[in-house]
Amino acid sequence: MILLFLASITLLTIIYYIINVALWLTLDCDVELFIKSKFGKKLSSLSGKVVWITGASSGIGQSLAHVLAANGAKLVLTARRVPELEKVKEQCLAISGGKLKENDVLTMQMDMVEIDRHEEYFQRVVKHFGTFDILVNNAGRSQRAAWQDIDLTVDRALFDLDVFSAVNLSR
Repeated sequence: MILLFLASITLLTIIYYIINVALWLTLDCDVELFIKSKFGKKLSSLSGKVVWITGASSGIGQSLAHVLAANGAKLVLTARRVPELEKVKEQCLAISGGKLKENDVLTMQMDMVEIDRHEEYFQRVVKHFGTFDILVNNAGRSQRAAWQDIDLTVDRALFDLDVFSAVNLSR
C-alpha cells in the first residue's frame, strides 16, 4: 500500500516537472503569469480606477499608460519632461476611444528624487481625483559600466532614484 502511494507521488512529480519544462520551452513568461493572464482579472476591471505612473513620459511607463487608457483607467502621469508627458496624455486620450475625458488624465512634472515634495504631489493627485487606487513606481535609471569603474556618487544617485524615492512615495 505504501509502495503504491510512493509510486503515485513519484509519477505525479515527474509529470509535474515534464509539464513545467514543456511550458517553459513554449511560453514567453513563467507558468504563474500565463495562468493568471488566462484566468485572472481582465484589464477592463481597471476601468474607472485611478492609476499613478511615475516615469510615464517614455518606455515602459508610456506603454503602460496606453494599455490602461485603452481599458478606461484614469491616469496620473508624472515625469521630469513635460512636453513628452503632454504627448503621452494626448495619445492616451486618443487610444481610449472616448472612454477618457481631458480631466481623466492628470500630468505633473515630478522629479522623484525631490523626496520633500512627495507629499505635495500626493495631495495634488487626491485633490484632482479624490483618491487614487494604484501606484506604479516606474521611474528609474540603470547603470551600464564595469562595477569596479563606477564612482560612489553614481551609485548613490542610482539608489536615491531607484530605491529611496520609490520607497518614500509608496509610503
